[in-house]
Amino acid sequence: MIPTSFITGVIVVYLGLVLSLAECVLEAELLRKPYQLQLCLIGVVVFVFVAFTIGVVSVSAPLRLGAFTNDLDYLASAAPTPGNIQWSPIYTELDLYVINATDNNYDDVELWVKPNEPVAAIAQSGTLADVSFENWWGYSGWITIDNVGIPWVLYATDAGYKVHCRRIPRHSSLQIVMAIAHFNKAHPKTDKTGTAFTIPPEEGLFDTVLNSSNGEPSNYWYGLAKNLTKFGSKARATNVSITGSFTAVSRQRSVNREIVPLR
Repeated sequence: MIPTSFITGVIVVYLGLVLSLAECVLEAELLRKPYQLQLCLIGVVVFVFVAFTIGVVSVSAPLRLGAFTNDLDYLASAAPTPGNIQWSPIYTELDLYVINATDNNYDDVELWVKPNEPVAAIAQSGTLADVSFENWWGYSGWITIDNVGIPWVLYATDAGYKVHCRRIPRHSSLQIVMAIAHFNKAHPKTDKTGTAFTIPPEEGLFDTVLNSSNGEPSNYWYGLAKNLTKFGSKARATNVSITGSFTAVSRQRSVNREIVPLR
């Protein structure tokens, strides 16, 4: 029952131990036996209570987090790009480490990772299986503007990314690399209702704004692939917000942290 509902399972176990203790103290048949037997049975119940509390209820499962940034120009150095990301000179590397330093596996890791600067690309730099990423609103791919004639690619978003990892094994870590960049907010022209929505190709930057349920806007910057360096610049990550949940020792646990990346 504990893997299905931790609280319900714990209540059932403790209730069973309380009833067992009452049985040891009040059972008429036991009262006729030597009192040493009764004391031994009470000791067994107390031992199980302590062992269950220490070994299951009170097991600590901390999720350690660390972040680092660097300005290495992978194009100039010809070094392999982290996570096989197609690198740009405007990108700053932001590495996030989600560490399981315990003797237990962490399963069903679901995180929302949101740096204070837009994320242009995200990937795993480690080797864990079944790891996937999706930006908060699920936008991807490209859009087509009528009078440009070629698709505009997604430059970056500040909406944050949902990270799924099936399992972080004991004494292992989920290693995430993000390419971050800074983009100014664009203000494209809006046409009259009923007419095609067009943007002059020379403007080159399209900013889609989506509002979440709490009223916080999320920006998605689109543009022509060749203009990426024209509208973006180096970013400086000063904090990363990480929220979400994971399962450890048959119990769902939560994380809600903000960390400052080291340089």
